[in-house]
Amino acid sequence: MNDYNNIERYLDQVQRPYGFRDFRAQRESNIGMSFEIIKEEAQKRNDFKAKHPEIHRIEKRVIDQTVDKYVTRAVRKMGWRRANWLGVTWTLIAFQSVTNAFACYYRADFLTTLICTLAILYLNDLDGLDRDHFRWLPFLQFISIGYDTTWLFLLQDLDNESQLENGLEGSIKRFSLSVAYVQYAFKVSLSIHKII
Repeated sequence: MNDYNNIERYLDQVQRPYGFRDFRAQRESNIGMSFEIIKEEAQKRNDFKAKHPEIHRIEKRVIDQTVDKYVTRAVRKMGWRRANWLGVTWTLIAFQSVTNAFACYYRADFLTTLICTLAILYLNDLDGLDRDHFRWLPFLQFISIGYDTTWLFLLQDLDNESQLENGLEGSIKRFSLSVAYVQYAFKVSLSIHKII
């Protein structure tokens, strides 16, 4: 709560001596919500934590202790002091983009391309980003997993197609299909990690 009061105090100080007009209103429109709403949401989070301390305790134990312990151990083995989460995120997006490009040799998957493009846009333009926009990415990722599940396990029939086709086209489709399975495993494991 103190941080929000400090932000308000800072904005009031910046407005007065330099004569900026509507600085606070512009900043609120850039954030997408007013400082009063931010305070209310912080108060709701604190109230929820106070009402349900066991959930907060489990969350802290799992995230802070277990995940951070293993990530810190792995990062230190690689020679770094701490994890660079932005770099990890960029690497995961790049991996998903490349595997999607290879998987698209056999079938069109514009949804995963959209997810990667939106993730790159959101990571580059943090000023216009709010939580409501960013929440679309996991939702789209789950739809993409459903699409991949349907196509990989119900619709695709490469064995019958490959009997009709020989040569380079069949080998490209087999390679693309194997990359599609790798990408599917990556998406599912990433989504399970987000749920847990």
